[in-house]
Amino acid sequence: MMQALPVFISAFACCISAWILASRRGPAGLPGCGDKFNCEALFTGRWSRWGPIPVSILGTLAYLLLSVVLGVREFERLGLALALAVAGAGAWFVFLQAVVLRKVCAYCNIVHLLGFIVLGLVLFHSSPKAAPASRGWWRAPWVVPVLIALLGLVALIGGQLLLAPKVYSVESVGERYEGRLSDIGAAGLSPSDSLSQQSPMKLGVELAVSSERLTRRISLLGGRVKLNVADWPIRGSSDAAHLIAVVFDYTCPVCRTTHASICDAIKGLHEPIGLQILPVPTHPACNSTIKNVLPRHGYACEYARLAIGVWQTRPDRFEEFDRFMFSNGSTPPIGVAIAKAAELAGVSIDPYRPSKEIDGVIQRAVEVYRAVDKIKIPILMLPRAAVLGEINSVGQLQKLLMGELGLPPQPRHIVRRSGVDEQL
Repeated sequence: MMQALPVFISAFACCISAWILASRRGPAGLPGCGDKFNCEALFTGRWSRWGPIPVSILGTLAYLLLSVVLGVREFERLGLALALAVAGAGAWFVFLQAVVLRKVCAYCNIVHLLGFIVLGLVLFHSSPKAAPASRGWWRAPWVVPVLIALLGLVALIGGQLLLAPKVYSVESVGERYEGRLSDIGAAGLSPSDSLSQQSPMKLGVELAVSSERLTRRISLLGGRVKLNVADWPIRGSSDAAHLIAVVFDYTCPVCRTTHASICDAIKGLHEPIGLQILPVPTHPACNSTIKNVLPRHGYACEYARLAIGVWQTRPDRFEEFDRFMFSNGSTPPIGVAIAKAAELAGVSIDPYRPSKEIDGVIQRAVEVYRAVDKIKIPILMLPRAAVLGEINSVGQLQKLLMGELGLPPQPRHIVRRSGVDEQL
């Protein structure tokens, strides 16, 4: 029997990997995964899957098999192959975090470190007999394990490069929206209705709030969501021929990627498109649909109030503030955001104090989110469809927008996005 320590470490790595897989699906997420580590963005991004399969499932199975194989002396060479494979996979994912994603998953790196330790122990305890020189190096006992490990790594890396999954979904206005949205939307608000006088179930999704601000309406999701353009901030021109809307949270890691992709995609299209901004904080203090608070969403209400405050005070400076909020890999500290808002608005905005004017805008966005009946954000709302999840490909989004909005084909060109060239 081989030494028990590599078996124990492999089993421990298997448990951590299984815990990561289970925790990421729950409402509480992984403890300590805030903006610093961006666990959610890593778990839902392109590199989190091998085709349709989450890599955490592959990791759990690999370490489970490794812990079993290392306990059997007759499988020593297979154990070496698996140890090489998991260590190589760990090196690949560390490279992705450091060079490509520039985000860190502490729990994942603990698993990868355990894989490196297991490989070191296996190499230390293994005692393969050297092959006679006359037989050639290719007949040495270590050749087959190395080849198996290399084939496994080629399959992993090649599959992730060639089988890049869509980490977002596009839902038409058919089955999912026909039921609830039609029923609620039938009782839409008239221009003279007051938001505070309506119950959530009677609000509907036709949210025109005040007659003096009633201007242009946009119809989304097959007419089941109708928004008054003047009721929320907009990036681009409200007079653009095409208007779409996004529901998001400034503290949501996935929203950062999606927001940047949407803005880049719109900028690269020939016809002007306006983007209606609906901030929906994922915090129960200003969003009754949220029950659990994650640490990274602690100031979600405050960031939304700052954005709306800038828009209401200086609408011409809102887009600059919105760009500032998404300019880095993580949400700026609340103090920095307050200072930036005061600089752009020309007045001090207190995000800790609820405001009827500011919170009213946020609540209207929350009611749209409630009516759409989605659990997670971001949500990109188009005339006849909703795009759910992280959008990390500008090229794919531009093709989707051209199809949904009926835009004419564009000349082939290169779009620069996060250091990657995408050719349309």
